[in-house]
Amino acid sequence: MNASAAQDLHEQVAAYVEHRTGLSFTGSQGRRFRQAVTRTLPDVPTRAPRGAEPLTEEAFSSLCEALTVQESYFFREPAKLALVRKYLLPGLAARRAPLRVWSAGCAAGEEAYTLAALLTEAGFAGRYRVLGTDLSEDAVAAARRGSYTRWSVRGLGEESLTRIFEMHDSRYRVVDRYRENVSFEQHNLLDSRPHGWGPFDLVLCRNVLIYFTPEAARAVVEGLRDSLAPGGWLVLGVSDPLADDVPGLETVVTEHGLAYRRVDLESPVETAAAETMRQTPPSRVGHRRPTADRPGRRQGLSRPVRPPSAPQPEAVPDHEEVLAAAVESLGLAHPAEAERLARKVLTASPGEREAHLVLVQALAEQARAREAVTVAERAVGLFPEDGEVRHFLAVALLERGDAAGAAAAARQAVYLDPTLASAHLVLARAQELLGDAGVARRSRRNGRRLLTEMVDP
Repeated sequence: MNASAAQDLHEQVAAYVEHRTGLSFTGSQGRRFRQAVTRTLPDVPTRAPRGAEPLTEEAFSSLCEALTVQESYFFREPAKLALVRKYLLPGLAARRAPLRVWSAGCAAGEEAYTLAALLTEAGFAGRYRVLGTDLSEDAVAAARRGSYTRWSVRGLGEESLTRIFEMHDSRYRVVDRYRENVSFEQHNLLDSRPHGWGPFDLVLCRNVLIYFTPEAARAVVEGLRDSLAPGGWLVLGVSDPLADDVPGLETVVTEHGLAYRRVDLESPVETAAAETMRQTPPSRVGHRRPTADRPGRRQGLSRPVRPPSAPQPEAVPDHEEVLAAAVESLGLAHPAEAERLARKVLTASPGEREAHLVLVQALAEQARAREAVTVAERAVGLFPEDGEVRHFLAVALLERGDAAGAAAAARQAVYLDPTLASAHLVLARAQELLGDAGVARRSRRNGRRLLTEMVDP
C-alpha cells in the first residue's frame, strides 16, 4: 500500500471509529491508531465502496481491542476512594437495597472488585450490586475471571491481599465474597446505559474521558448523568476534564476531591449524602498531577531549575535517584513515601525546586493542606518568578479552602506563564467559589483552549 493510500485508509477508519466510540486520535493517540491499523487490519481495502461501512464488525472489534487502554490496579487513586467511603456511602446508606454501582470503563475489573471490597467493609454486604463495563471484550472476559498478577495488586499490604484474594497458580484470584455481587458486560459509553441496569446510585468513570474527543466526553458525561438516580453521584478521575458545566450536575468539593450530584430531582432521602458533603470545607479541584498539560514531564513535574538567587547547597550524590523514586511514589499513589523521599532530598539540598513540588503534592494527597501551603509558600520565596511554583501554591490554597488566596496565586501564575493551562483552570474554579461566574467562564475557556492546542497543535 503506498503512502497516499495508507493515509486515506487511516483517515477513513479513524473517522468511523471516532464516530462510533468517541475516542480521540490526535497527538500521540494518532500515532498509536496508525500502528494499530497497520498491525490489526492489514487486509482492509484502502477505501470502502460508496455507502458501505469501512470496517466489518469483526474488524471493528479487533481494532477496538488494540486501541483501548487496560492499565489499572486495585485501590487506585486512594483519595477518590476515600471520597466514596467517607462522604458518599454514609448518605447512600438510607436508600433502598440493593445499592446500584457502575464502574464505567472498568478495564480488567480491578475497580469493580475494589468497590465490592469497599462496600462490603462499609457495611453494605449483601445490599449492593456492582456492574463493570468496558468497550473491550477481552477486558470483560479477564474481569469475569477475576485472576490477577502481582502488578495489579501492587501497593496492597499483606492483610488486604489475604482478605481479598486467594492464591491460584501463582495468581491472585478474588474470593467469592467479593465476586458474588459483581457483574461485567461489554458496553460502549456513547450508548445508553446498560440494558436492564440502573438507575444507578453511584457511577465511577475514572481516567477514561481523557481518551475521548471533547464532544464525545461531554456526551458521555451527559449519558452518565442520565443513568443516575435522583441525587445519585458521579465520580471522575483526577486526569479527566471537569464536568461542572453540565446541566443537572451539582459540583461538590471536598478535601478528597470532586464529586458530581444529580440535582434535577430530589427527596429528603436523596439529600442526606449532600448534607454529609457540606460539612466538609471546600478544597481541591484537579490537584493530582496539575502540570500534566505539559507533555514530556515525568509524572507532571518538571526537572529542577534554580534561579541564580536560590540557595545552592551541595547535593548528595544520589539525590536525583531519590527524587525520581519520590516522583514514582506519587504515580503509584504512595504519598507518604513520596513525602519521606522529598524531605530527604530537601535536607541535603534545600534549594531543590522539584523536591518542593513533590512535597506539596504529597502533603495535599494526604489531606494535609495547611502544611502543603507552607511548603508551597517557601518554594515561591525561592523561585518568585516561576509560574508553575505559584500554580502549586494556588492548588494548595484551594485545597485548604482559601478561594481568594488561590485566585490571587493563580493570577500570578498565569501572569508569569500565560501558557500554563492548569493554572487557568484552577483560577476558574477559585473564581466560581468566589461567585464570579463570568470571569470563571473566561478562565476555563482559556485553559481548555491551551489544552487543545497542546494535544493537537
